[in-house]
Amino acid sequence: MYPRSYQRIYDDMETLGSLVGVKAAPHDLRRTFGRVLFYEKEIGLNEIRSLYGHASTEQSLYYIGALSDKMRAAVESFDSPRRPPVPTIQGGP
Repeated sequence: MYPRSYQRIYDDMETLGSLVGVKAAPHDLRRTFGRVLFYEKEIGLNEIRSLYGHASTEQSLYYIGALSDKMRAAVESFDSPRRPPVPTIQGGP
């Protein structure tokens, strides 16, 4: 029963995705669910790991793309121009 159900869902998502011009698969819903829990609902990573049945939190971070997001942010911060130093006022009474 399960493989047939999965295939039907997969086929339906593929059809719907083609109508709007995106490639979509059922597994994308699972990843999106994890990303929403982590980024929008601020659910703890250990709870997400448990829901997914992953052995480690690192596996869950990779799965939902959080590691990619952190690496992207690091590169963007490296590539962005540095702010000039704020001048200090010298002297005094």
